[in-house]
Amino acid sequence: MDETQTGELLRDVARLYVRLQRDVLGCCGTTSTQCQIFTTLGRGGPMTLAELGRALEVDKGWVSRAVDALATDGSLTKTPSGVDRRTVVVDLSAAGRVRLADLDAALDGLSARVILRIRDEQRPGVRAALEALRDALVAEDRQAAMTAADPVAGRVAAEDAEGSSRDAGAVAGATGAHAPSGGRS
Repeated sequence: MDETQTGELLRDVARLYVRLQRDVLGCCGTTSTQCQIFTTLGRGGPMTLAELGRALEVDKGWVSRAVDALATDGSLTKTPSGVDRRTVVVDLSAAGRVRLADLDAALDGLSARVILRIRDEQRPGVRAALEALRDALVAEDRQAAMTAADPVAGRVAAEDAEGSSRDAGAVAGATGAHAPSGGRS
């Protein structure tokens, strides 16, 4: 499979999985936006609107409107910061924690159903590939953030990463081992 086919496959997998997740969220009465807010607060705990906006990579106005709607329905709490009364700290309410648990269960159910469609003997390889893909995506995301903050340093780091990936592939090829994932595919 060449790089173009691999890229198309990755886009297809991402598109299909996102569509299936949206279907599950819709059945739970939750939008993708709300799910991202629940998940971010569930993993990161209470945070200011500005911190939540940065974590979601959206502007403060957008996150403020979404949070207001979720606070109105009782899923989130908004309290003034103890440090700066002008700053609002957002957290999941008890009802929001129940809603997050329901969302997690529904999304875990989707994952389980998809994995069950894969032959038993292929599952360990799929898991290993998913872990490698996740690690590569995390590295790419960090690289993008670095490049946005400092384009020159980001470009140098990207070139170093590509060089080390090529070097790992050459060593693996010479030894008959598999090259670690994380480079371009």
